[in-house]
Amino acid sequence: MYFCQLLLSLLSFIQPIPQVDHPVRAFMQQYHVPGMAVAITYHGKLVYAKGYGYADTASKEKVTPHSLFRIASVSKTITATAIFKLVDEGKLNINQTVFGKEGILGNSYTPPNANPNLYKITVKQLLQHTSGGWPNDGRDPMFRYPHLDKDSLIKRILREDSLRYAPGEMYMYSNFGYCLLGRIIEKVSGTGHEDYVRKHVLRPAGIEHMQIGGNTISQKKTNEVTYYGQNGEKPYIHNISRMDAHGGWIADVVDLARLLVVMMVMEMLPIS
Repeated sequence: MYFCQLLLSLLSFIQPIPQVDHPVRAFMQQYHVPGMAVAITYHGKLVYAKGYGYADTASKEKVTPHSLFRIASVSKTITATAIFKLVDEGKLNINQTVFGKEGILGNSYTPPNANPNLYKITVKQLLQHTSGGWPNDGRDPMFRYPHLDKDSLIKRILREDSLRYAPGEMYMYSNFGYCLLGRIIEKVSGTGHEDYVRKHVLRPAGIEHMQIGGNTISQKKTNEVTYYGQNGEKPYIHNISRMDAHGGWIADVVDLARLLVVMMVMEMLPIS
């Protein structure tokens, strides 16, 4: 952690790397990207971090390595890490069922006369996108009913959208499945999803600035960039805070690189 902080403080004295800067600028020009940031690690150490373009085109504020960006579905990696942290703490088993009397979430969300397969879904199947329902298609639950909070959305989706397959039969990428994992983290840990992740996953890795993003431009966090849609996209119409566990985190490139390095190191450790 100390090395990364010290190196970052010296980055302004490091000469630009043309092999990095040229393709980044070419990419930005080709795709009309107003601003972006890059961090590079080598053998687990930060060796390059740089911002390009503008964090806000109106004010001409420049992107820096400390600028915060939405990281979209990279958030799922954070959620999965938190789940396995709970497993490591002995508080959770990935083969536990999620719904029903014996499930982690009990019957707090399940509707009357629910599909019997709902009670067979396990934590592992949510992690692996094999729960049997709620895929990332034109009816992705996480982009419907934006006025509903997480709990209300889950209740409504479980009432309206039955499983398409038996759990474990079919892979279907599911944002909603990771929303459910976020609620599992809250249930098992007894605290909020963001609070648990920041305290037990991020801070031990030396990460302080990653957080759940806001929905509107007026809810921008300190050092967060302004988002600009392309081809009619409207980046501020989504309920980002509701997407917490599957797509709601914001991060700067240095902290994101630090998290990935820590995760890689953990992968290399022997499992006792």
